Amino acid sequence: MTRVSAVVRDGRLDLSALIDLPNGSAVEVTVRPVAPAIDIHLDTPDSIAAWIDLAESCEPPVLTDEEWAADLRRRRDDRAWELAAAEARHARLAPPGR
Repeated sequence: MTRVSAVVRDGRLDLSALIDLPNGSAVEVTVRPVAPAIDIHLDTPDSIAAWIDLAESCEPPVLTDEEWAADLRRRRDDRAWELAAAEARHARLAPPGR
């Protein structure tokens, strides 16, 4: 089974990615709205309420032990890179003797 997201435009589904299926293939589509059709830049009560409803409808991520470990390794590596980059910037910008 392939899962893709789509946006409704003029009553048609505009898929976010191409699907590797032969032309004429029959597929089953289950429509489940994941985002309200609202302007995200509005600060109206309706817009704010829609975003709160959307946030509360999201299920929390479920990670396996391997995924947790990989995420911790990535975060550790990112932190080491950031510290090294900060030290390099400091060395370039700091006057000698500081």
